[in-house]
Amino acid sequence: MFLFNSISTNAQNLSQLRNSFLKQYYSNYLNNKTTFAYSVNYNFTDKKIIIEDLKTRNTFAILNSNSTSKGTITLTNSEINYIIEALNTQNDLAKDSINIPNSEKMSSKKYNEILNDPNKGWNFIEQKYGKDFHRFSMPIFLRKNKLCAFYHEINFNYGMFSILKYENGKWIEYLVYLWQH
Repeated sequence: MFLFNSISTNAQNLSQLRNSFLKQYYSNYLNNKTTFAYSVNYNFTDKKIIIEDLKTRNTFAILNSNSTSKGTITLTNSEINYIIEALNTQNDLAKDSINIPNSEKMSSKKYNEILNDPNKGWNFIEQKYGKDFHRFSMPIFLRKNKLCAFYHEINFNYGMFSILKYENGKWIEYLVYLWQH
């Protein structure tokens, strides 16, 4: 019984941590009261490229030049292996509780069905969900939740995989991989 309660508490804490991270990550949308749709599955080909890139290097430069943080961040081999394992085991995480205000979770399949429906299409999506459709991985936390690995894609056009570092109440983004389709 104690073990079950302990596991349940850890899962609840992880869920809260994920929600807190996602709310901050998407705060520019939330501050503008813009609605958006999202899916927590992601492009398999991009995942494969990200994993190959992670295997070749372990140091990453800061993405945001306006940040007070400077320099690079270096991951250990065990941290990189942990990230790769987490990416490989993440599938559509529909069972996980995600709560991002002003957003709606939907599958990429449903999004494409609406987009291709002659009675709905892009105008329906833009009116109901806003201009952007996001796909992302679940955040992967390291170093006592002070680092986070995260995949994010917008509108099937471009995406990025980043390592973020929690400093002074904010997540600072270090670029790992950025691409445009």
